[in-house]
Order: sequence, then C-alpha cells, then structure tokens
Amino acid sequence: MHPNYHNFGHYMNIPPRLRPVYYHGVPYYFYNSIFCRYINGRYIICRPPIGAVIAYSIFNTWRPIIIVYNNVSYYYDDGTFYRRHANKVDYEVVAPPIGARVAELPSTYEEIVLDGNLYYKVDNVYYKEVIVSGYIWYEVVFVS
Repeated sequence: MHPNYHNFGHYMNIPPRLRPVYYHGVPYYFYNSIFCRYINGRYIICRPPIGAVIAYSIFNTWRPIIIVYNNVSYYYDDGTFYRRHANKVDYEVVAPPIGARVAELPSTYEEIVLDGNLYYKVDNVYYKEVIVSGYIWYEVVFVS
C-alpha cells in the first residue's frame, strides 16, 4: 500500500502477534507497509519515525519525488523525507533539511499563525509558502 493511502491519524486493527520496534525509545509497529503506534488500546496510523530503514523492495513500490537540495538527493513522499541508507540499498527516514521545498503538503497539515505569518505544520515540521517562478512551493523553515 502506498503511504498516501495510509490515512494518518486513523485507527486500524492489527493482529496482536506484532512485536514493537523501538525508535528513540518509542514503540512503533510496522504492518503491510504501514507504521503505527499503540495508544489507548488502539493502533494509530502514523508516519515512519526518523531513523527507520525502509527496505528497497517496499520503497520501490512507492513513487517518491526526488528533491535535490545542497547537492544531496532526498526522496519525499506524503510529508516524509528519505535518503539512501548507508548500505546503499535501502532507504532511511531523515529529518527534512531546512530550506528544502516541496510542491505539495500532505492533507494532514495544520495551519499555524505565528507573529502574523502563516505556517503549515506537518507532524513536527513547519513550512511556509513561497512563490518560485510563479508556482507555490512549501519550504521547510523549522523542525522541532
């Protein structure tokens, strides 16, 4: 299943035999290309955590957008940035680079007004709207 179909924030039923995988001490579950967290007795669909390694065989079924920023290739899909893993085969979830621009935000963004300026928040990443060659882009301005 492609990440755009994950419906982040929704609940799902998952077989109880799954074991957690810990990222920075937080348990995540991976099932059928979907990351989720177990909260209040339910599995909630979420984006993969920074540091998660996605196997080439799974990643290759998605259609991420390639973004070259500061001569580094990133892959972007539905609010998540990836780079080639050190093993040169798989892909690793990375923090978005400040200044990188994307053409689309996921539908789960939140509008935030700070000091009279409008920002778009996706999880812990803040974007601002910029115009480049007459087109609207969203630039990463802060990662908390």
